Amino acid sequence: MGSAYTYEAERLAGVKISTETDVWNAVDWFHEKGVDIVAISSGDFGQRGELRTFLSKRNWPRFALNIHKQGTSISFTGTGDLFASLFLAHSYRKHPDQLGYVLERTVATLQAVIKRTVAEIPEAM
Repeated sequence: MGSAYTYEAERLAGVKISTETDVWNAVDWFHEKGVDIVAISSGDFGQRGELRTFLSKRNWPRFALNIHKQGTSISFTGTGDLFASLFLAHSYRKHPDQLGYVLERTVATLQAVIKRTVAEIPEAM
């Protein structure tokens, strides 16, 4: 199983990712290299104020979900690592046909952590 931001996917696959089609081409590259499940945790391909996340298991349906950005001028670090950890935790003991559910739970949990973090930021910042 692999997980990456589009930046990391670009670096690993050696391709520029500018569109959603480019994301899926990079996913295919990972599959060709033997990676069975590929998750791209975020890309700026959603509507304004949204990121988009991608998931593919070789020879299974693909998934893409929009993620609402929390905060207007806040930049978080470590969200890709948190995404990977949550994805692994939610996918533990799940059948491969439940990967859509796993992705939804991963994003929901990530959003809950970010929402709580934003709520705890002092207003003076």
